[in-house]
Amino acid sequence: MVAQISFDPTNASNINDATPQFNVGSVYKHPVTGSEYIYVQHHQGTGTVASANGAPAYWRALATAVVTADKTDNEVGATIPHGCAGVYQGVVTHLRYTWLQRTGRRTNVRLLAGDANGAAGAKIFPPAADADSDFRAETLASIAASEIPAQEVGIQYAVGVANLATVLLMIK
Repeated sequence: MVAQISFDPTNASNINDATPQFNVGSVYKHPVTGSEYIYVQHHQGTGTVASANGAPAYWRALATAVVTADKTDNEVGATIPHGCAGVYQGVVTHLRYTWLQRTGRRTNVRLLAGDANGAAGAKIFPPAADADSDFRAETLASIAASEIPAQEVGIQYAVGVANLATVLLMIK
């Protein structure tokens, strides 16, 4: 854990560091919100997929805390909806450093357009399809066979707006 009194990993100045400002792989638990963050290096991946605020980040190299928005470069396999490292808090440039949110209340989590803004209580998890850069919002009864076993990353608070939702994250 990072021991600092007045640090805020959600501050925009901590989202796209050209050089590491903290130890890569450091975990920080916010003393007020209780939300947990992890400091990582972003890699654009072989498909040059851009990161986005509220989008999933996947482990490209867990051992060195390198993540990517490119699901095809997911360390555990592109077709398995696992390996989610956290949620991006903004756009991160290739090979730069950032804090991902892993637990706690998070607004503006990106949902797939086909999920119609989700619903209160919907399970949030990474998509099965490689091309999808947003999260899925489904009730357990409607999860497609191709998405099982799904890595549940959170629970949706209420119906989203414009494919953005508030989610209680539980990524470990």
